[in-house]
Formats: sequence, C-alpha cells, structure tokens
Amino acid sequence: MTNTPALRMLTTDGYSVVVEAFACHPVTRQLVLLSLVGEPDAMKAIRATLSVGLTFTITGCPRCEWPKHPDTFFTMIQRRLPSGAHSVLWLPQHGTSVGIQHDTRAYIIAREAPTEGPPPTFIDVLDRVLACPIRPEWQTALWEQARQSGWVKPLDSYNCTVWEFHPQINEIVAWIQTQLTAQHLTLPALPSPIAEEVHA
Repeated sequence: MTNTPALRMLTTDGYSVVVEAFACHPVTRQLVLLSLVGEPDAMKAIRATLSVGLTFTITGCPRCEWPKHPDTFFTMIQRRLPSGAHSVLWLPQHGTSVGIQHDTRAYIIAREAPTEGPPPTFIDVLDRVLACPIRPEWQTALWEQARQSGWVKPLDSYNCTVWEFHPQINEIVAWIQTQLTAQHLTLPALPSPIAEEVHA
C-alpha cells in the first residue's frame, strides 16, 4: 500500500523532524526504510533516541517499531543539505546492491509504484538471489508469478514503494523449467554448427 505523499513528522522526546519516506511491515509494524530531514540538534537527538529503542510516533501511522538490531539490519546514509539541515536515510541492507545475498529475504525498493510490469530493480534482485541465470525478457512473467504466488508482498509505505521478497528457490526454478518446456519462456537460439563452419 502506498499512501499519497503529504507532510508527516516523526516525534520523540520533545523533538520533531520531517519524514521524507518510510516503509514498514503491515503485520509486525517494523520499519524497513526511513528517510528523515531536520535541524542538526533535532536529528542528533532523534538518532540517539532510536538507537536505544525509545518510543516514537509518525504522523498518520498507527504504530511503527524500530528493528531490534538496527546496526545489522540498516545501511545508513547521511548528508548535510545546503540549508544546514541534516538528512538521514536508513535502507535495509538486503535492499542494496551489495547487501542482497543468495537465497535470502530481500527488499525491492522504488520511488514510485510502476504503472505496469515489474519495478526497475526486480531483475537485479533476482540475479543476486537466484543461483540460475535470469533472462531480462522473463522479468514481466516472473513478476506476475511472484505476486500471484506470494513470493513478493507489498509493505505499508509513504512516498516510496517497497516489496518484501521471500525467494522460494525450488518453486521459482521449477516454474521457470515448466515455462521453458511449454515455450512460454524462451532461450536465445544456439548458433548453427554449419553457420559457424561457413564463417570460419
């Protein structure tokens, strides 16, 4: 579920900063992605509050939980803006190009939900999660199957779109093999030995 962007605030211990984006699990309410911007003192206080697990609120969000082990769950990116404000982005490590690993849960992140077809990063995530090679032209069919089979599930999000990908490796490989046999998915044609002999 992606909500229409509107100004939201994160508040804790008397400090408030602007929430640029967030995503959380619809059941556990654990935050998976969070982007904040605010004055340096407020950002410093809120980062300290989050690190020790104190409670916080986000405007329009019934409840959100900070991960129990944020240092191993998140990759943090921070920068100082020309205005002097500080911006901090917490991304799930398993949602980054260097953090996604074979046969593990991953996160597919997009600024906006695609109007049709898979998000742009879906094929890259597949390449890292699966051991078998994936043809780019298969990604639309794989995305539809992933949604139907529950391999990918959308998270509650604001100003971004995030899916949690639970790779069922055996199911995915079996589905690809079935589709190849039925010729719903295709492989590039191998060069003809005769043609190779002619061009030799």
